[in-house]
Amino acid sequence: MRSAFSSPKAPTIFYPPTPAEVMVKKPGGGTGPESLSKLVEEHCPSLRLAFNPVWWLNKCVFTSLSFGHLQTLYSIFGDFTNIDKVMYERTYLRLMDGGTLGLDFTPPGDTFPDDAPIIVVCHGLTGGSYEAYVRAVLAPACAPISEGGLGYRAVVVNFRGCAGVPVTTKQLYSAGWTEDLRMATIYLAHKYPRAPQIGLGFSLGANVMVRYQAEEGERSRLESVCVLGNPWDLVKNNWA
Repeated sequence: MRSAFSSPKAPTIFYPPTPAEVMVKKPGGGTGPESLSKLVEEHCPSLRLAFNPVWWLNKCVFTSLSFGHLQTLYSIFGDFTNIDKVMYERTYLRLMDGGTLGLDFTPPGDTFPDDAPIIVVCHGLTGGSYEAYVRAVLAPACAPISEGGLGYRAVVVNFRGCAGVPVTTKQLYSAGWTEDLRMATIYLAHKYPRAPQIGLGFSLGANVMVRYQAEEGERSRLESVCVLGNPWDLVKNNWA
């Protein structure tokens, strides 16, 4: 049995033979191809900086815990309620099988242009819209452009039984159940027909989102998707 605190093997990193390109809006108008790596470097320069955790989240001298484990524990027990504050407005969506979803919209109100992009978020296992990792992304992304934000609308799809959503059927959520995300995107497409939907998934929610994309193919209502901490192989991730 592998110890939960054992050091994992160094991951194998794969690079594409040619740089991936995406279509972006040009400053002078119109669109054109841009290298994805160059785009990330320009807009997320902090990703190329060395990571130096605070000393008390570095390797513990009293145990074999590495700083990675300590940071994970701190993300669970730390108080982040006053950081990245996000206000939500909830809509309960009753589905055809009797199930219930909790759609948390931010910012509250309906003051956005009809074509403002919508970030569709799937949270991690037992999580919800209140999670610090969700708010850390939505707080800047949904801030007004005048304040340095993107001016986007966002909706967190709180799965059945999560974040105060009642369980109204025998069907629960799981990494293999994509129907709830599918119904949420259909609802958003009817409510905001001119708004592009952008997917953002965390952990188990990332797996759901990728699975949904694979099932829908070109019919997907998500124009682009970003997944973080995705357990790609659920069998291998489920340690015996």
